[in-house]
Amino acid sequence: MSYCVNSTCRNPENSAYSQRCHSCGSQLVLRDRYRVIKPLAQGGFGTTFLAQDEALPGQPSCVIKQLRSSEVTPMLVQMARSLFETEAVTLGKIGNHPQIPRLLDYFEEHEQFYLVQEYIHGMTLQQEVKQNGVFGEVGVKQFLSEILPLLQYIHECKMIHCDIKPANIVRRAQDGKLVLIDFGAVKNQVSQLANQPEQRALTAYAIGTPGFAPVEQMVLRPVFASDIYAVGVTCIYLLTGKFPKDLDYNPRTGEMLWKQLVQTSDQLSVVLRKMLEVSVHNRYQSVEQVLKALDLEFYVDTFTQDTPVESFTVSKEQMSAYSQESRILCGNSCTDLFKQSVAQMATAIQAKSIKMVDTSCIKLTSNEPIFTAAIVDE
Repeated sequence: MSYCVNSTCRNPENSAYSQRCHSCGSQLVLRDRYRVIKPLAQGGFGTTFLAQDEALPGQPSCVIKQLRSSEVTPMLVQMARSLFETEAVTLGKIGNHPQIPRLLDYFEEHEQFYLVQEYIHGMTLQQEVKQNGVFGEVGVKQFLSEILPLLQYIHECKMIHCDIKPANIVRRAQDGKLVLIDFGAVKNQVSQLANQPEQRALTAYAIGTPGFAPVEQMVLRPVFASDIYAVGVTCIYLLTGKFPKDLDYNPRTGEMLWKQLVQTSDQLSVVLRKMLEVSVHNRYQSVEQVLKALDLEFYVDTFTQDTPVESFTVSKEQMSAYSQESRILCGNSCTDLFKQSVAQMATAIQAKSIKMVDTSCIKLTSNEPIFTAAIVDE
């Protein structure tokens, strides 16, 4: 089958070898080589398709992400272009890694933006839990032993993923390895502000999924510890099969109430509790700290054996600097906002007034953020 990527097409399904859509007349082969087969997922600014590369022998499968916004305005187009360029640059820099999809192509055609990536055949952890049931403690520790060294590598590249969740982690069918996908939300610059006692990770766009993204990320201050929080929430999903909106929260502190739903050792419970601290000051500040708390440091050595040496060439001084960067928190001016918003966010998530999103975006056009989100059902 060939699938039309025109968002206004009423009947996008076509025969396998058609060149133009029988419904709207659009070209079905992008850039004279990529034939879209079917849609895979849709978010706020993009739709992901499974495609075939007809220019290569065997026509291998690939994934195409297309910019698609329900409202086409200059601001949104620029925002989406920035997000796609960010993902392309990010994958170009760190994609030479066995657990990150490779960037294959990036182009603009008929005022539409396309990103072509390696296709990872397998199930997401969200699909895995729905099909096979929840994980036990052994399964969660195995998950952490795989995802934490990968996250450490990303952080050492001075990048913050900003959208870690079960739907963005694929278990590759070929070898059972976990692969982290969807780098469109990544924050790829950690900078030091002049005349400030602390360093801050700033971004023009704050992307994330409510419930998985911590408070500091939702108010435009993502830090390395924000990814650690998201991994912690993912662990709770693996243990319970429940999304954050389906869990209870402490209305005073915003703390997620999960312990009564699981049976875990004291060690894992303590680690998860610290990963899920609402206050970034009290959370683990680096992946290295989490690995030490879990006694999993040896997994890093095993992990690096399968990774290009240059990717892990980092001095002790650099590691110290990276750890210091992860202690970032927005200044005292944000503290009051944190206190006011934590309980409100928890109440909203619990009341299901915030549903899972594939892409949420905050644009800094003034002192007040503008929040737009694509709402999807699980």
